[in-house]
Amino acid sequence: MLDLVVHQRSDYKLVTCQNLEIAVWQSAPRAGQLRALEATGATLRRRYEGGIGLLNVIEGGGLPDFSDEVRQQAVKLTAGTLYVVAAHLVLVGGMVGAATRAFLSTITLLGRPRAPTRTFDDPAHALAWMTPLLRAGEPSWTVTTVTEAYEKARGA
Repeated sequence: MLDLVVHQRSDYKLVTCQNLEIAVWQSAPRAGQLRALEATGATLRRRYEGGIGLLNVIEGGGLPDFSDEVRQQAVKLTAGTLYVVAAHLVLVGGMVGAATRAFLSTITLLGRPRAPTRTFDDPAHALAWMTPLLRAGEPSWTVTTVTEAYEKARGA
């Protein structure tokens, strides 16, 4: 049984489970929300010396409008050494999904992450890809337990 810690707001939630940080977004993030993501990750990172992973889940929202402050905060977070793996899971389609993927691609190019970082539209592929990289941390993850954490985070 996995224990989750959930910090929920109206349009996003941050969930931690062992050395995995899961962000679930209903709309484009604001700079303060990205700072909260970073702060939550930093707290988690102090507990897990082997490293932590990020599963960034984009579920919906209107057409994103990313301010300069949001872009700068996203690049800072991407360029940092907080995560050992980052998977971005874009579940929204159409123009919103395309704009989100373009934003994530740009941030990844500008941030030059040290950790393996990829964007997916299929949860099974994202979770299978990140599990062996997340396993380098202290907890013993399997695709099944990562999937369980993901499903619980979405439903939390």
